[in-house]
Amino acid sequence: MSTGELQQLTSPPYEKRFPAWSPDGATIAYVGYEDSCSARFSTIWLMPASGGQPRELATLAGHITQLVWSPDGANLLADAQGIFSVSAANGKATRLFVFEAENLSWFPDGQTLLLTQAALNIPLYVVSFENKQTRKLSDRKIDWALHPLWLNDSEVAFVREGTRLWKISLSGGSSLQLDQDATILGKRNLALSPDRAQLVFDNNYEDIYLQSLAGGPPTNLTAHISERLAQPSWSPDGKHIVCSFYGGLKVFALVSGKLVERKPLGGFYFEPDWSPKETFGSQIAFESAGNIYLASLDDPEPKLATRAGRNPSWSSDGRWLAYIRESDIFVTKIFADIK
Repeated sequence: MSTGELQQLTSPPYEKRFPAWSPDGATIAYVGYEDSCSARFSTIWLMPASGGQPRELATLAGHITQLVWSPDGANLLADAQGIFSVSAANGKATRLFVFEAENLSWFPDGQTLLLTQAALNIPLYVVSFENKQTRKLSDRKIDWALHPLWLNDSEVAFVREGTRLWKISLSGGSSLQLDQDATILGKRNLALSPDRAQLVFDNNYEDIYLQSLAGGPPTNLTAHISERLAQPSWSPDGKHIVCSFYGGLKVFALVSGKLVERKPLGGFYFEPDWSPKETFGSQIAFESAGNIYLASLDDPEPKLATRAGRNPSWSSDGRWLAYIRESDIFVTKIFADIK
């Protein structure tokens, strides 16, 4: 049942960014600035997802550009002229390392981080959260590793020099090439299937490819499709893929190594985000002209979820959307059980 219940969590003045749901869905963290996003200091705030008085957690020098919860909800990672771990309980900030990083990602156990260094050469690193030790993961003296993605509890996939897919064990050792085709340039937007057996990716807004993690050549899923497609995203059941194209979004069924179109979502839509739950019809949230819309596999006609919103983020139970409106954080309850 769609409720359309709207709740404003923050209020003017000043700008807020990077709303992030806690793993249990009870809290939303966000970054606030003294006056604008060009401020010299950034403050992390915690707000009950149900509304209420926000709590100032920690203020860091610099402009925070990433904010990520740990899997257990005990800490937040913040990138502000180096990477900090901030306790969600008392706001104590501990600098993990000094260089700027990209693609922050937690290992499932919540004790190890995966990242790439923001530098000319981009090696993969893993960081132990317990002892703060940083270790280079990629196995070349000079490397260009892009788009890291956890495959399972012990392996990470990445793109090397924009041309080939590789994987490497968290324990180190030699990396293993996954695909056998170096002619596919600009591999990006890696997405792991729900069963963790396959990857999809685009080749710089052209075609969508499927790569088995067992190795072998990738399959072009869109060789029979004339439109340029990008930003593939799996449905929670792994049977469908949504992609962006010049005219909006398209939902496809994955059938015998091909994408079979179900229905296009025409309009200037981008950045599709599947709800993590199928309870309410496997909903897709996306942006268009400053508004947030929803569509589902059963009802692909876009429905307005909220006006004047951007950066939608689903709660873990698939009932709420958090988003930014005019520099403040809002949540909208999209679904509720019928009693």
